Amino acid sequence: MNNELFLLSPQNLIKKINNMGLNFRKNIAMQVNEIISNDYISIYDYINNYNDKVIVIAAMICDEFDIDILYNELLSLGVKKENIKYIPLEYFYTNKKIKEDSLIEYDDINYLSYLEICINDFCNMNCKGCSHFANLAPKNFANFEQIEKDFIRLRQIFSHIDKTRIMGGEPLLNPDLIKYIVMIKQNFPYTDLRIVTNGILLKNISKELLECINENDVMIDISVYPPLVNKMDSIIKKLREKNVKVFIENIGKFKPILLNKKRMYPYKELRDCNCINLREGYLASCPLVFTIQYINDNYNNKYNYTTNKINIYKKNITAKDIKKQLKKPFELCNYCAHYRDDLNFFEWEQRVKNCKLEDWVSEE
Repeated sequence: MNNELFLLSPQNLIKKINNMGLNFRKNIAMQVNEIISNDYISIYDYINNYNDKVIVIAAMICDEFDIDILYNELLSLGVKKENIKYIPLEYFYTNKKIKEDSLIEYDDINYLSYLEICINDFCNMNCKGCSHFANLAPKNFANFEQIEKDFIRLRQIFSHIDKTRIMGGEPLLNPDLIKYIVMIKQNFPYTDLRIVTNGILLKNISKELLECINENDVMIDISVYPPLVNKMDSIIKKLREKNVKVFIENIGKFKPILLNKKRMYPYKELRDCNCINLREGYLASCPLVFTIQYINDNYNNKYNYTTNKINIYKKNITAKDIKKQLKKPFELCNYCAHYRDDLNFFEWEQRVKNCKLEDWVSEE
């Protein structure tokens, strides 16, 4: 056993970490109920008796194990910054053995937790109140070469993106979908890649696309709207028979996404806002930064305000710079209805023509 290293890890990763070749004196438990054997000590035992030793943490981003929150909590408890080390993520996807000098510090973790790309903004469903304004979008496809260039640039800044979602509109309308899947996996091979679809076109999905989805470990993320509820069983069955991973989200109601009048955004940092979007060389914390133009083009520039989109080609920009800026509210946040729990929901309906500003905007 190594007398210098202590492990702090989710239970499901411990066996994998042991197989990497690193030995640990003890496992550290942040909560008392996590102490399941004599191999564990509490974080307070570590602080009081071993605070000169190194804590090793898995540098993985997941819902149950937020490395940013954990890092700040350890510092607040008195753990020394120089004694917190991380196992790089790539070791969890390979059979390589890790040595102590391969561990990295917190400031060297250049991962992005989430990313969305919209490969076309128009849709074949056109829900009233669509948060991407698909009803108003032109029937154009994104420029593949531009997005490929942007991903190559992101790869220079970030070594990993935890989750990447290919979105629309309806992305299955885009004839280049296979090219996007292959390109994204070439640049970020360990990303959790998902195609977000309303499911209408899945019944006629091509053999080539299914093969590409399986070969690249892609998940189909289905937003189930009322017209598809009765057809969903057969769609899921077909995908399961082809060994395709499926995630389901039921969406039956909508609520306004914008306020009619400016309200001071109540938070100093963006709250529950992790819809990081990439478009034409820019990153933004919210798709509205890019799609609000459809409202402005149709309704007299109602929300013609400065945004905080980030130029990924800016000289010397770093992952740390980008993540810090993504947390900052911007002018359009003062019109956001996302945090308003008091607004009334409305039932789903299709709105192909005769859209109204009230489809998206609350008068309250």
